[in-house]
Amino acid sequence: MKQKSIVYNNYLERHLVSLGFKRKGGDGFIREFNGVQQIINFLYSNQNEHFVRYYNIYVGVSYPKVIEIGRQLECYTVGTIGTTIGYLTHEKTYKTWKVTDVISDTDLKMIVDDMYRCIVDFAIPYLGRYSVTSNIINDMESGLLINQADELHNLPIFYYLEGEKNH
Repeated sequence: MKQKSIVYNNYLERHLVSLGFKRKGGDGFIREFNGVQQIINFLYSNQNEHFVRYYNIYVGVSYPKVIEIGRQLECYTVGTIGTTIGYLTHEKTYKTWKVTDVISDTDLKMIVDDMYRCIVDFAIPYLGRYSVTSNIINDMESGLLINQADELHNLPIFYYLEGEKNH
């Protein structure tokens, strides 16, 4: 029985390409924007079930300048802010989509459509917001990025990139 895959679903890929994303690696898509890399990765596990995959979507923004400055300073930098998509939805919980090997093409299309709606409604605004340095600084200072504790190490680098050298 052939494993049904969301990641290599042409219908999903066409949707993501229409948003400007390109395939990067086996399970991910990337889009360059404003000097950062916006990332959408499709993660999955079988949760100890045979012939099943539970898909989850990771969205993140990678900051090559932060990574480079961290290397130059020889300091710890993560260089990426991200989360799984369920925490961006109104439910703010871990979200998966179940795909079995026997799923019909119609049902698979419905799952892909739901994933795409979540990407458009929740991931794209998140990626846009955190592609702007001043938004990262404001949300770190206000605690909105509290689950991104590792990124607080990068706050001085974001200040530097924003031109606020007195922090």
